[in-house]
Amino acid sequence: MLAMQGVLCCGPHRGRQPTFTLLDEWVAPPPARDRDDALGELAGRYFTSHGPATLADFAWWTGLPLGDARRAHALAKPDLEEITVDGQPYSWVPSRRRVASPAVHLLPPYDEYTVAYRDRSAVLDPAHAAHSGNGIFSPVIAIAGKIAGTWTREIRRDRVVVRAKLLSPAARAPLAAAVARYGAFHGRAGELARAR
Repeated sequence: MLAMQGVLCCGPHRGRQPTFTLLDEWVAPPPARDRDDALGELAGRYFTSHGPATLADFAWWTGLPLGDARRAHALAKPDLEEITVDGQPYSWVPSRRRVASPAVHLLPPYDEYTVAYRDRSAVLDPAHAAHSGNGIFSPVIAIAGKIAGTWTREIRRDRVVVRAKLLSPAARAPLAAAVARYGAFHGRAGELARAR
């Protein structure tokens, strides 16, 4: 309760034991800023990390009333680029650098990749929404940016076994590298098994 009231926060561990500290002693007070400055920065950060996204996505993710979301978007607009797809404008902050990224990702439930958007149809075919927990409630496999199935894991002493339930059997081949990366993250070999 004291953490929710902004009195306490988590401090450094002592061995394996968590500690708590007064928030005012651990975190410097934020600089004073006006409402427009805060709204503009919030929109800029959202569209940098989640773009391309719609104004509705931004309002949904932040919980701002639509009027405030529109104001924030307008304040960030000088830094945004926009594209219209099927009559819907999408905004983003253009990246100054391109980073090569693996084509296959094993994502946990409630990952920002799907949770941050009100409309997930760009990454999830609505026909497959029920099979993948609407892209939110189940761990999902993303291949080339699209939800391609779900997965489960079993951590064993010497390896991590990943079972994939794919929407298309042809998508199985690219999974091996993602499973190997996931196993390495856990300090074990990664093994791709058939879903039960």
